[in-house]
This record gives sequence, structure tokens and C-alpha cells, in this order.
Amino acid sequence: MRAYALLQLLSVSDLFLLPSAYEGLPSVILEAFACGLPVAATPVGDVPEIVVPGRTGWLIGHREDLAGTLELALPDAGGMARACIEIARRYSWTAFLDSILEVYREATEAHDSV
Repeated sequence: MRAYALLQLLSVSDLFLLPSAYEGLPSVILEAFACGLPVAATPVGDVPEIVVPGRTGWLIGHREDLAGTLELALPDAGGMARACIEIARRYSWTAFLDSILEVYREATEAHDSV
């Protein structure tokens, strides 16, 4: 799917659903967050590190709990956009590069003081 088509789809959505059995840190969750979409996802891999229940989304205990989670989630989804965008910014390329530059700054300062 083209990136533009994905953004169009996310922009008209209320919630992003990821009922995976296995994941690491799925970039698609960060993409949904960047669009201000809360996420309902299974708590696999690093998903619980970024999907914070009641703040950026909901963790689905089992894929079988999907319908019940969606009934609870949809009325609250609109109020979570700001928190989702904040999480996405923490994982952006800019934030990543800033953290690397900070490591180099600290190393340079430590070397200069020796």
C-alpha cells in the first residue's frame, strides 16, 4: 500500500486495531499515533510499552476480547489524539537523531575535560 493511501485511510478512521499474535515494536502503531489515532492491540512484544490503556489506546487481553474492547474504546477514542501524537514524536527520526547527537556531545565533553 502506498504511504499516501495509508495516510488517507488513517485520516478517516477513529481507531487503529492490531490484533497480532506476535510483534516487536510495530511501526504501524507509531504511524497511527502520528495521525492522532488511538490503538487497540494485543499485548505482545513491545506493544505494551507504547499503547498505554486509557491514554493512547487499549490492550486486548485475547483476540477473542476484540468485540468487547471495541465497544468500550470507540466512545473514548477521540480524546486520546494528543497523547498518541506525543508518543509518536518520541520515536520519530528527529528524536532518534537528537539522542545520538546527545551521546556524541557527552562523549566530546568528557574527552575535553580529561
